Amino acid sequence: MHHLPIWWILLLVVIIVLNCFRIYHQFVKPAKIQGAVKRLGGNLNDAGVREFIQFIGSMKIPNQPKAWNACRASYELVRSGKAVSEELKEELKRTLLSAGVSGIR
Repeated sequence: MHHLPIWWILLLVVIIVLNCFRIYHQFVKPAKIQGAVKRLGGNLNDAGVREFIQFIGSMKIPNQPKAWNACRASYELVRSGKAVSEELKEELKRTLLSAGVSGIR
């Protein structure tokens, strides 16, 4: 019976772990952002926007069109919201810009 050397096993484990991280950043994070934007749309008031700002401020936004577009959509949603204070609109804008989201007016 032939046994694999230990370095082959370690290499396989490292490859599997790295692929798990890649999958998380490619699929799960954008989906979380999109879900947060949907929840924000159903709770478009100061408290909901504060919660969204905390959520976005606590994560690194993946460099993917889905994630950036969801962030831009959140800003447009909040900007048009009548029940959201101007201070929170500006705070969300600053948070998104500092996270690297472009295309926000």
